[in-house]
Amino acid sequence: MRPIVVKFNYFGDKETVKSAAREKLKNSNFRVSDQLPKQIQDRRKKLLPYMIEAKRQGKQANLSYDALYIDRVKYTHDRPPPGPVPELPPRGRRKYGGQRSNAGIHHDHGYDPTTRT
Repeated sequence: MRPIVVKFNYFGDKETVKSAAREKLKNSNFRVSDQLPKQIQDRRKKLLPYMIEAKRQGKQANLSYDALYIDRVKYTHDRPPPGPVPELPPRGRRKYGGQRSNAGIHHDHGYDPTTRT
């Protein structure tokens, strides 16, 4: 599957699309995500096992750009949470019935900001 790249001129438009996509693409093999530089993707990948483990333990955890927040405490790739790196669960079919691809849904459609409605 190939990604579709979209460029938004207004942050609010991007957030509207991402919010609607979460609902409309639930239970599908598609997703919408921000296109991040490789360096940021690598940093997030190092923090992902910690986030999954924290959520498994019932803690509030989320990735924001290249930082991990667990119960409102900030961690980074060079200052991860204490303890050994948790093992990732085996990849396989998810409860919504499909596998996520690494590519977000993006589309470059030649948007003309002068015609914004």
